[in-house]
Amino acid sequence: GTYAPSTGFTGGYRVLPYLDTTEPKHAPLKNFCFYVLQSNGPKWVPGFGSAFGEAAAQWEAQLAKDGSAKFVEVCQQFTFNFLVRAVLGADPAAAESAGVKPALAGKGPSYVQAWTGAQLAPQVSLGLPWPIEEFLHLVPLPPFLVSSQYNKVYEFFAAHGKDVLEAAAQRFGLDKEEACHNLLFYICFNTWGGIQILFPSIVQRIAKAGLGLQKELAAEVRAAVELSGPDGPDRSSD
Repeated sequence: GTYAPSTGFTGGYRVLPYLDTTEPKHAPLKNFCFYVLQSNGPKWVPGFGSAFGEAAAQWEAQLAKDGSAKFVEVCQQFTFNFLVRAVLGADPAAAESAGVKPALAGKGPSYVQAWTGAQLAPQVSLGLPWPIEEFLHLVPLPPFLVSSQYNKVYEFFAAHGKDVLEAAAQRFGLDKEEACHNLLFYICFNTWGGIQILFPSIVQRIAKAGLGLQKELAAEVRAAVELSGPDGPDRSSD
């Protein structure tokens, strides 16, 4: 509908998803978004595989120790690692002592979850009595409640995304600060948030489908990887 969170959540800027296509900033911001996708294309498949391998090792260790594993929590971290590494070339799971300054030290997903949750609060259902939920929907949460978390993620993006932000300025004439807020939104709200909705449900469906389908999928994926190589298909001619 017409709902849009306060610009206080995004550094005072109206980011691309909330711009009309006729507005002057829409085209350069959209082109910048597609540039980020295209320029990092070769990193997506191997990056996802590497991050997923780290997550699988955690799940296996948890299963061996406790007999159960924290799927959602680990999924949040590995997908965040995958996206940020691919676009910024920095590891959000690394501690500042590892030479990463500023560092998120693995706290990125919790910061982003708080930030996105505050924006979506007027739309979500908590299972409370209808009058109470409707009252909460009429009172949007103020951005200052999550400004600390957002600023930490923003500072990380601004420091480690200098190359992509320079491209935003040089190629598309965008202000670097505005580009950084948009880049953060693309990765953290649109992509990371979308994965948290879709990926667990896909895994759940595959798990319930039975061993027969699982073996078929494994064979199909392995055949595709063998055909195209470990770094994915060559799309240089596309």
